[in-house]
Amino acid sequence: MALESYLGQFIDFTVPQLNAMAGWIRTWDSYHQHPITVHPEGNSPGVYSAILSTGAAGDWLDAVSYYAHAVEDGTPGNANIPFDSAEPHQYDKGVEVLRAIFSAPPYNRRAVISVDEQGHHLLGASGRDSATPYSASSPYISYLASPAGRRRLALYDILFSGGNLEWYGGYGMLMDGFDACGNMLLAGTNHGGGDVSIEEFRSREELWAQTGVARRFLLGFPYWEAVPNDTVRIVGEKHDGPSLPPYGALWGQAQVFERVTPSGSPDQTFHLVYYPDVSAPSDLGSIDLSYTTTSTSFSFRLFRPDTGVPVTPTIYLTSTGGGTHNLASSLFPGGAGWPSMVTPDLIMIVVRL
Repeated sequence: MALESYLGQFIDFTVPQLNAMAGWIRTWDSYHQHPITVHPEGNSPGVYSAILSTGAAGDWLDAVSYYAHAVEDGTPGNANIPFDSAEPHQYDKGVEVLRAIFSAPPYNRRAVISVDEQGHHLLGASGRDSATPYSASSPYISYLASPAGRRRLALYDILFSGGNLEWYGGYGMLMDGFDACGNMLLAGTNHGGGDVSIEEFRSREELWAQTGVARRFLLGFPYWEAVPNDTVRIVGEKHDGPSLPPYGALWGQAQVFERVTPSGSPDQTFHLVYYPDVSAPSDLGSIDLSYTTTSTSFSFRLFRPDTGVPVTPTIYLTSTGGGTHNLASSLFPGGAGWPSMVTPDLIMIVVRL
């Protein structure tokens, strides 16, 4: 069982007070030294910079418990906006900003970056409506709060950026079928409880299963040595970042989590790519393999991100002298071999052979 100390939620303590509380915890937890963190107001990374800037007094901070709702919880001008106004819906930007805070000089530190609260602040990750049959077309309170919505907007955005997450169940009373004032919304409606009131864990079993699939994709590789590289490795895909206007398409650019080792190294070079919105080969864009300088072979394979089931056989490509390769023409010339799409999103795994 893991243990992590939270120094409050939506904190209004001063940094010296936080340092003092963390120091006190360290006095009686000096042997195990469990992680200590704070859970600040939404989209507010500044408290972590402030703690680190205190030098040795802030050395206790080695974990992040982050609260981010992205565009799901506001409109332009809302206080709850993420960091990158060009791609306001993407959770990956928050993870990458936080990674940079810890890894940049003079700190040069690693930290567990966990996005512990995400989604609309009332809805979060909804459970199934207990009054709606499992086979019904809309058993969840909204599409974005459903397992498919959480997967396409948050799950791979966070994990393929080097972050961790803890699913947030939404505002308790709403998920229990009541509004914020305690009035019944719909008789008999219950979405499995929320936030601190989840009692029917099977109401979210589809989300748990899909999270397990994402985890297994990572466990197949030395993910702890991987880094995000969205804007360089895959270019020209559907919703490519530079062409996306503020508060434009909901689904963002492809997420890339990779490890690139020198040519000839026995260690494996791999690229884990998640496409949140794809329907044709042209949506895949191009892959930049310019880090290779000689004839190099790669394997490509596409998977369903909800089940982990492969939807194509392994496809081999030889890159001569590096360069950028159009994935549609290289892997599916004339559309041949393109799979029948069951989900609107895809995983692509690329391995240097």
